[in-house]
Amino acid sequence: MPRIGTGEYRTPAGTDGSPGATISSSAYNINVHDVEADLNYPRPILSGGTGGSSADAALTNLGAEKSNQIVTNFDAHPWKSGSFSAEPGASGPPGGLTTHRWAGFVVVKDVQNIVVEARDLTDVPTDADPGTLWVRRMVSNRWSSWYKTQEPAATIDEMRAGIEDTKRATPYNHKYSHTPAFKATAGSQSAAGSPWKAVVGFSEQFDSDGCFNGISFQPLVEGWYQCCGVINMPTSGGTIGAALTVNDTILNEYLVEQATGVTATIQLQVTGMIELHGSDSLELWGLCDHPAQTFNSAAFWAFRIGPNF
Repeated sequence: MPRIGTGEYRTPAGTDGSPGATISSSAYNINVHDVEADLNYPRPILSGGTGGSSADAALTNLGAEKSNQIVTNFDAHPWKSGSFSAEPGASGPPGGLTTHRWAGFVVVKDVQNIVVEARDLTDVPTDADPGTLWVRRMVSNRWSSWYKTQEPAATIDEMRAGIEDTKRATPYNHKYSHTPAFKATAGSQSAAGSPWKAVVGFSEQFDSDGCFNGISFQPLVEGWYQCCGVINMPTSGGTIGAALTVNDTILNEYLVEQATGVTATIQLQVTGMIELHGSDSLELWGLCDHPAQTFNSAAFWAFRIGPNF
């Protein structure tokens, strides 16, 4: 099809005729079929088309948003910026509420960075409460959990009745869920190698948002986290220790100097309130400058306590 690089149409060579000259059936047929093919091909934006062979492709080419995309799986939907709705039975809904109906908006920066806001249509709306709004986001191709946004402010009557604890007393008093959160334990393992070594081989007791990978905790939600690590290790002299690290940098540590020849099993606990961002990696490390070079057991946990200050 003789469209040039800009998408502009050009007739096939030999199409133009001359007055009084015989029209070649070959040239005539080439031109007719060329036009036929062009009319059945996605028309480029330059010529008033969309350049797409589907509605989604057209929206992408035009930089437009998609209206009321129907969601049946919140985790696997091919999101496009715009509005959406979901009926009961959709998988992966906010709060696990599979019997609820939903409507909302989504912003797609790219396929690995997405923000979804969903309003619960099953809640009975009132002037004071238009229905719960839930938010989740994908950052670097990792989904966060669903989180409720700010609840309606308590009314004066509710505050006088003593039931304001179910709502925020003012729009500025924040209430936060203590997630993401996790707890994991590990058994005996070698501590040979560098003086400081990451504890590995953890088994999860729970992991609210799938942010713990067996070694490091990488929460997608920024904020301050209460963190704790415990290591039990034998020693017969030398220095032992436990530390909480972020991105391989020690932030909190606890060291014990044991006299040579004194055999004991010591429990080291290190805690701290640490600010974590979406790309940070929290780990538990042990210092093994002793002959045994063994960690007997370990425990590691953290939970979010509030936003960035």
